[in-house]
Amino acid sequence: MQLVHKAGAVAVVKVASLFFFFTFLFNVEIFGQDIPEESIEADMNGYFDNFGVNVVYPSISFSKNLTSTTSIHTKYLVDIVTAASMRSHFDSVKSTTALKNNLDAYTSATPKKSGGGDNYPDELRHEFVVGLSHFFGEVSFSFSNIFSIEHDYTSETVAGNLSIPLALKNSVIQFGFIKRWDWVYPQIRSWKERKDVYELTLGFTQIVSANFIAQAEAYYSYSSGSLIDPYQVVTIIDTTQNLFHLYEPIYPNKRNRYAGSIRANYLVAENFALKVGYRFYSDDWDVTSHTIDIGFQQMFFDEMMVVGGNLRSYFQTEAFFFKPKYYEVDKYLCVDSKLNGQRSNNLELNIDINGSLLPLINSEKITLKSTLTYYYRKTDSPDWHSRLSKLYALVFNFGVKYNL
Repeated sequence: MQLVHKAGAVAVVKVASLFFFFTFLFNVEIFGQDIPEESIEADMNGYFDNFGVNVVYPSISFSKNLTSTTSIHTKYLVDIVTAASMRSHFDSVKSTTALKNNLDAYTSATPKKSGGGDNYPDELRHEFVVGLSHFFGEVSFSFSNIFSIEHDYTSETVAGNLSIPLALKNSVIQFGFIKRWDWVYPQIRSWKERKDVYELTLGFTQIVSANFIAQAEAYYSYSSGSLIDPYQVVTIIDTTQNLFHLYEPIYPNKRNRYAGSIRANYLVAENFALKVGYRFYSDDWDVTSHTIDIGFQQMFFDEMMVVGGNLRSYFQTEAFFFKPKYYEVDKYLCVDSKLNGQRSNNLELNIDINGSLLPLINSEKITLKSTLTYYYRKTDSPDWHSRLSKLYALVFNFGVKYNL
């Protein structure tokens, strides 16, 4: 699983990145009870949008079998981020978080501290992953530890997954668990806060026929601590004096999330498959969403080339405390576009080519992977910083995988 943790203005990237990493890709490989193949893979990824957020994030991963039933996996990723909102300067922002802790109530954002200035990126994040997979007969268990650090945010995650095949491997039950510890300490503020996240998943996959596979999954998440985006600024408009005041956001300090999804993969022809999916989401912040996926996968040249595509539509309601404008200090203050009502679509195309088809490579051990995604989102009101309600983004991935 790709876990991307961002603070501040880069939260736009966090959601978009996760959105693309988790786009619907479901195939019969989930039934495989073999040890993962040994490989080295290098990837270059990029994200660019009209809100002034640009991200380049290269990564390298390595998988090695220790025994016939045990394998290890490691990965290193670095995010290089430039964000227009992190370069902005806001004086006299009233720190509601600081007031809770009896600290200085006012701070001033300093661009060269919160970011890198004109000649440097605004964010540089390093992520390290170490994982282990083991088979107990036909039952498989995997465990990963992920550590992420940037100049104003650290995160550590442990993740586990248990897969149990049933009915001659025609059915699979999967249990997943994630625990994350985060520390948020924005350099433009005078406080340091904790964030904790727990996630549970339960999935059931069934081979219905030789051409048809279906899957159902339930998801639950609990978050507590500092759930705000510390780089966002809420403007309170004082109409009586024609003035405005700037505040940090104020969110509830707990959040429960629930989701359920169904997916299916149907083999239409020998080398052509259709994929469909639906996901419903709800939480105690009154955010609900519906996600619809439809995709295809076509194989050529004896499965040496795979071409796939995916169209995803997403519909979301706003959080109960979100407001596009504030005229007084409320119990909660929120201008985050991710918690606004919105509709979005993304169109993805991916191509995997085995090196044996390329004259300059001519090796079956090498696979070239590429993905290009176009993302569009419209919120019910303009974004707090860009003043735009429509976001357009391009996301790309290019990778080279070498099987050892």
